[in-house]
Amino acid sequence: PEFVVGARLGAAAASCVVARIEAACASAGFKVACNMPFAGAYICQHYGRPSRRHHAVQIEIDRSIYMNESLIKPNANFKAFKAVLDGVIGEIADIGRPADLHVAAE
Repeated sequence: PEFVVGARLGAAAASCVVARIEAACASAGFKVACNMPFAGAYICQHYGRPSRRHHAVQIEIDRSIYMNESLIKPNANFKAFKAVLDGVIGEIADIGRPADLHVAAE
């Protein structure tokens, strides 16, 4: 997978939150997996309390999408990847935001 969404197998985030993150990544064209091979680490385990509406999710991204790993430099796809990732981050940021909340661009 290109993106792995880890939520400690459901212990760190509600399934509806994880599903929205997976959908945002998939709709951007990325291959997405959940909790495999990474299920989330300390931060998810320590801070995730879905019963209290505290959702913690770890997102692992395959570096080869945006970086030349041998040179540790952005590859030719970096700018295009960043533009797509900006949209994914926007969708993730909207999770839990009331539908009638309008944020002004100033």
